[in-house]
Amino acid sequence: MCQQYKNTTTSWPSQYWYCGYQPSNALNGLQALQSLSAPAISTLTDGPYVLVFQDVSNSNAFLADNETQYQEGDTTDVVAAWYIQSQNRINLMEAFQQGDVVLALNADQLIESAYHEAGHVLDIDWGGLVDRSWVSQIGGNQQQSYDGFVQFDFRNLTYAAPAYTSELPACGIGAIFQGQHDPRSGSPICPLQGDLVGLNNQQILQMILPYYMTLNNQQRWIETWAQEIAAFSVQTTGDPTVDYYFLNYFPCSKIYVNSLYNTGALASLTAYPQACTQ
Repeated sequence: MCQQYKNTTTSWPSQYWYCGYQPSNALNGLQALQSLSAPAISTLTDGPYVLVFQDVSNSNAFLADNETQYQEGDTTDVVAAWYIQSQNRINLMEAFQQGDVVLALNADQLIESAYHEAGHVLDIDWGGLVDRSWVSQIGGNQQQSYDGFVQFDFRNLTYAAPAYTSELPACGIGAIFQGQHDPRSGSPICPLQGDLVGLNNQQILQMILPYYMTLNNQQRWIETWAQEIAAFSVQTTGDPTVDYYFLNYFPCSKIYVNSLYNTGALASLTAYPQACTQ
C-alpha cells in the first residue's frame, strides 16, 4: 500500500510516495529533501521522484528492480537506498537486510540516505559546471577537480607536512585511528592487526571503508562525493563511522563540496589553505 504525499513538477522532489511500514517515518525523507540548499533545489526542480519502502525485498516486489545488492569495483554492500538515473527515481529504505536480519534505520539514517541519493543526482546535474559528465569523475583543472582535492585530503592525513615524505602514525595520541573501530568487525583498529598491519593511513581507510573511500571502475569518486554531500550538509549521526572521517580529515574536499552545495559555484583557489593546493 503506497500513499502519495507530493505530486508536482514545479518543486523538488517532483513526486514522493511512501510505501513503508513505519508511519512515523513517512515524511522524514520528504522533509529532508525539501530542506536541501537553495542552489541544490533549484538544480533538482525537474529531478527524480522518490519512493520509500520498508526494505529491498518490498521494493523488489513492488518495482521488480531485483536490487539485492549494489556493486562498485571490487566491493559489494547491501543497500539502503539507490538512485536509478535511467528511470529518474530515488528509492529509500526504512531498513536494510544482512542475510535474514532486517536492521531498521533511525530517522537520522533515513534523512542522511535521502541526502546521499540527492548527492548522486547533483553529481550528474552539476557536471556541466566542471566540464565533465560527473563532478566525481577524474579530470578538470585545479579549481574544477574534485579528485584533486580528495587526493590532497588523503595525502594530508597520511604524510606529515611540510615535506609529505614521512608517514603519520595510525595509532597513538592524536592519531587518526586511535579510539576508532573497524566497521567490518566492530573491533578497535589500534593496535593494528590482521590485514591492516603495514598499511598507511589512506590504505587503512580504503581497506575498512572501500565503498566510500575508493574510485569506482569508471574513475569516479561516486560514493565519496555523495556521502560528503550528506555528511557536510546534514551533519547528523546517520553514518557516524564514515562521517567521522569526512568531517574531521577531509577539509579540502569539504571546501569544494560546500561551495557547490551552498552557492552553486566552485570555490576560488584562494578559499583553500595551502595544504589543499600545493
